[in-house]
Formats: sequence, C-alpha cells, structure tokens
Amino acid sequence: MTQPGEQELHRWVEASHIEYGGDPWCFIRELAQNSRDADATRIEVTCGVLDTGEEWITFSDNGKGMAWVNAQAFLLKLYASGKDETQDYAGAFGVGFWTVLLFKPNLILISSRTDEESWGLKVDRHLAVTRQECGLESRGTSITLIRNSLCSDVSIFRNTIAERVTYYCRFLTCRLSDHTLQTFCEGKKV
Repeated sequence: MTQPGEQELHRWVEASHIEYGGDPWCFIRELAQNSRDADATRIEVTCGVLDTGEEWITFSDNGKGMAWVNAQAFLLKLYASGKDETQDYAGAFGVGFWTVLLFKPNLILISSRTDEESWGLKVDRHLAVTRQECGLESRGTSITLIRNSLCSDVSIFRNTIAERVTYYCRFLTCRLSDHTLQTFCEGKKV
C-alpha cells in the first residue's frame, strides 16, 4: 500500500500547525468534519490513560463508513480526496485526516464498516501500515490515537479534550439537514 513519506507528513504537520491557528487539538475539528461528510448523525469521543501510562483518544461516528478501495486511494495519501466540492462537503483537499499527527501518536488504529464491507488498519509512529480486523459491529468509522502521556494528570487530559470537542463540535450540523450532529464526549452531550 502506498503511504505518504514520514518526513513529508511531519513537515506538512509542522507547517499546517501555524495555518490551523497553533491549536494541536484542531484534528478534532477535522475528524468531526469527516464524520459530517460521511453523513453521520452521531459522534462519540472517549479518552483515557492505559496501564502503560500512554494517553488515548477515540473518535467514532455512525456515518456510512469508508470502502476499502477509497481508503487505499485517499485516506493514506496526502492531498488525495474523493470528496466532490459541489456536494456540500466540509473538506475536499485530502489533508484533514493527517492533522491527527498533531496529537503526536505512537499508534493510530482505524476501523471502518460500510453496509457491504469492513476493514481495519494500524499505523505506527513511522507511518508503517498494517492491515487488521475491523473493531466495529455497526456501520461507521472509529479512529484511536495513542501517545506517550503529555499531561501530568488524567483529569487535565480529559478536561482538555472535553473543552476542545465542545469548541469544535457545538454548532456542527448534519450534512444533508439542519439537524445538529449529536456529539458526545465521555458520554456527555456537547
């Protein structure tokens, strides 16, 4: 599978960090926009700390999922997108997903299920990609990011995520209607 070069992506992330306003949590907005573009009506964000001391965040939606052929063509390539700008998509430039690198993950776990198929990927810190089983039982996409702990207290980590999810998702609407895209962080509605 072709994937972007590690150095190219990290250079892009460093440059885009300024363009995105210097907020290392802007990947939450980008993932929320991808969920909206996948016709999701619900987003769930959970987080915590593993026994190893690593912090993790999981971003899940109930959208239409991504076909494996599209994941190969668009997800793991910088500046590649299957979104048509004329269909009211929030993003169409093929860069939003990679803002997850601002989280500085050691590991990225991706699962997606459509009505017809499912797949999973594991991406390590060097951007080596390994196929794995899908962890979802129903349609949608889930992305888990795991990194070395940067917060001294798990409550600070959770509060920061809740604040950024609220900031980026509180006015998000479904793509094909004016209904609010239901967003939950640690089980609490945003």
